[in-house]
Amino acid sequence: MPPNLPCPYTERRRLSWPLRAATVFLLLTALIGPAAVPVAANPIEDALQAIENAKNRIQQLTQQKEQTQQQRQETEAELRQLQKEGESARADLQRVEGELYAAIDHRKAIQTKLDKTEVRIRDLEAQQEEHRAKLAERTAMYGQRLRVIYKLAQTPPLVLIFGATDLHDFLKRLNGFTVLAREDNRLVAAVRREQDQAERIRQELDAEKAEQTRLREEAEKAEQTQVEKRAEHKQLVEQIEAEEASKEQELTEMDQYDERLTEQIRYLQDNLPRLQEILAAVRRQEEERQRRAAAAAAALGEADRQITLPPSGSFIWPVSGRITARWGVRTFAQRFHTGLDIAANLRTPIRAAATGHVLHVGYAVPGNRRASYGMYVTLLHGDGKVTLYAHLDDRVSPPQVQKGEIIDQGTVVGTIGMTGITSGPHLHFEVREPNGATRNPQEFLP
Repeated sequence: MPPNLPCPYTERRRLSWPLRAATVFLLLTALIGPAAVPVAANPIEDALQAIENAKNRIQQLTQQKEQTQQQRQETEAELRQLQKEGESARADLQRVEGELYAAIDHRKAIQTKLDKTEVRIRDLEAQQEEHRAKLAERTAMYGQRLRVIYKLAQTPPLVLIFGATDLHDFLKRLNGFTVLAREDNRLVAAVRREQDQAERIRQELDAEKAEQTRLREEAEKAEQTQVEKRAEHKQLVEQIEAEEASKEQELTEMDQYDERLTEQIRYLQDNLPRLQEILAAVRRQEEERQRRAAAAAAALGEADRQITLPPSGSFIWPVSGRITARWGVRTFAQRFHTGLDIAANLRTPIRAAATGHVLHVGYAVPGNRRASYGMYVTLLHGDGKVTLYAHLDDRVSPPQVQKGEIIDQGTVVGTIGMTGITSGPHLHFEVREPNGATRNPQEFLP
């Protein structure tokens, strides 16, 4: 059997009917032998048509192969372009990923600074609280000291000072109050300076925190932008890679299709010589048929010299039955049916349509009961016509007539059988002119 015909990449087609016909013709000839050829209406034309169809098919497949190769080149160019775009897209993706990682690092660095600033702010707040506590403590101590003095003396500090007994006592008292006041003022001032400095630093840190918060928000936005860019570039890379894979798959399918085309072309080219052999065999068979027709004509002349046959006159039906195929129609075995098929039961007697001279009794293909007409009998009649009775039984009731004898109309020439190429028990009945051309048997039957 031929290899499976490949389906074109761009257009799915089936094996054309002429090529199927050629293949069937080749297989039939190989199976049933050369003698099967006469069942065709024009076997030489069929063989020539099969050869022509095979050559046309080779040309079609060659054109498809060239188109596939051209399309493959175009697809390869598209793939190379996609590969360049893929390399550029992957480079862009790598660059964007680098920018994204840098944005992440930048955002993390800002967050680290912000975290440290918040820690410093908390420390300063603790220091401020400590300074406020110290100031309150100093103030409380100063007030407590004044209260103690007041309680002890029950007089204000000026009374104590001006109540001195002498100048030395006055100076001593004044100096004591002065020292205490100076020390308290120094401590309060120091605490207030520390508190003011802490507040100033806190304000600076608050400003720094606000700036770092702003920078962090900007860094987060930049990071999100890079994430979106990365997603876009990654999607582009994936799309290009998917297209590359699709193009590579197309190239693989084209290569496989090209291999199938090459195999089919090789098969047809290898079988062209076989078809040429079939054509030569058919021509030889046609020459043999013509030779036999000439021999039959010569036999007719010899029979006219040796015996005198009455004209065929009106024929009788060789057998009664249902007509299953008329003359000129197309059958499973013949494009042009050369006779009349009459179905009947097996071993039904078949009678001579007219008085005639027995020309042939035997198989169409010697030794092969399944080929062509199988067992058949031909009769030569007085006006040169020949009647043929085919597919006769060859085992239970084979023909009893002998080649060369003259039999009367109605004589049993054989019985219904199933020899040769037949789909069921029937008689294939032909009427031929002296030149070998077949006629419609129903023109001569009542």
